[in-house]
Amino acid sequence: MAQTMVNFRIDEDVKRKMETDSFYSESNIRVLEERAANIESGKSIPKEHELIEV
Repeated sequence: MAQTMVNFRIDEDVKRKMETDSFYSESNIRVLEERAANIESGKSIPKEHELIEV
């Protein structure tokens, strides 16, 4: 997969909030990378679920 770098400007408050968002924490990123590797290797198989409408 080809990759490219993109630079953009954001408000300092937005950046600070993004950096403290637990979704972007190092531990969560590691978990997501491990799950992706498991799917790619066939160790895990993603399952389809019905969408819940609110």
